[in-house]
Amino acid sequence: MQALLALPLLGLSLVAHAGPAPLVAVIGYDGGNNGASPEDGFSIVAVDTVPGSTTIYFTDREFDNTTGLFNTAEGVFSYTTPAGGLVAGDVVVFYETGPSTNTLALTCSLAGSCGSVSVNG
Repeated sequence: MQALLALPLLGLSLVAHAGPAPLVAVIGYDGGNNGASPEDGFSIVAVDTVPGSTTIYFTDREFDNTTGLFNTAEGVFSYTTPAGGLVAGDVVVFYETGPSTNTLALTCSLAGSCGSVSVNG
């Protein structure tokens, strides 16, 4: 299962499309701590059960309503849920490990693994 979450305006908006109800919601955003750790980050909460090994894509690319495409000037990363999945209420926090590193780390409210994150460009 895959989902796409876009973060264009202040890094926070869901791509609108017909289909199933969202599995996660963005509940927090931090635009940076001016060199203090942690840097840029945001958090999500599962609003329903998310199966294990589900991949969710995030981007801060802006969407162009004229062309119907996302720009390519910014990055995309993917989050893969842990093998046991997420249940409603589970929170996952993504944060940059240092100023402009483009390396992300995770913390979560789960007892075990938080899953994995990968920067795709």
